[in-house]
Amino acid sequence: MKWFVSGLAVVALCGVATAEEILLNDGSAVEAEIQSIGSDGMTVLYEGKTHTLAPSDVDATFYYHEWAKRVQNDAEGHIRLAVFAYENGMFNQARSQYRRAQRLDKELTKKFEEEVIPKIKEGIAANLLDLARKAIEKEDWDQAKRLASKILTQLEDTAAADEAREQIASVHHWQLSNDEERLLKGLARYLPKEEEKALK
Repeated sequence: MKWFVSGLAVVALCGVATAEEILLNDGSAVEAEIQSIGSDGMTVLYEGKTHTLAPSDVDATFYYHEWAKRVQNDAEGHIRLAVFAYENGMFNQARSQYRRAQRLDKELTKKFEEEVIPKIKEGIAANLLDLARKAIEKEDWDQAKRLASKILTQLEDTAAADEAREQIASVHHWQLSNDEERLLKGLARYLPKEEEKALK
């Protein structure tokens, strides 16, 4: 990957008429001509040679939009793109691609909905739940709440939903306790010594 990106950077300096900027997942950008894109990766051309970037090498949002421009206009193509969007937390985009697939082939999308989508959703929810647990361990309550809320709003029919509800309840309890503690400390500054002891 490193030597490949270095090579692309050289091309960017030299200039390629048909090249376009490719945003990588580390925030950097390189220039190359995109030849094809799909579940297996993005094939790019530079200096007359083709190379493949894995989906994980490229910024997910950029990858989605570039794939959407070139997606094959059949049900399977839209389903594959919907899966990518789901796996990268782009739930609205996933639903949009899935609706397009439904219009093209209802039988195929029904089978996909019954056999594949539940597994994908369970995997995403489990990953979000694990991240929420780690956020709680670090006492990053806001992040834990965001992750758990995403499960309840986007993946509420998964096994992770019950624990996500418990996490949100725990975060609310901690926030209320913390607010109360700060309030008591603030009041203590203005009370006589005896009343201050009573608050502790």
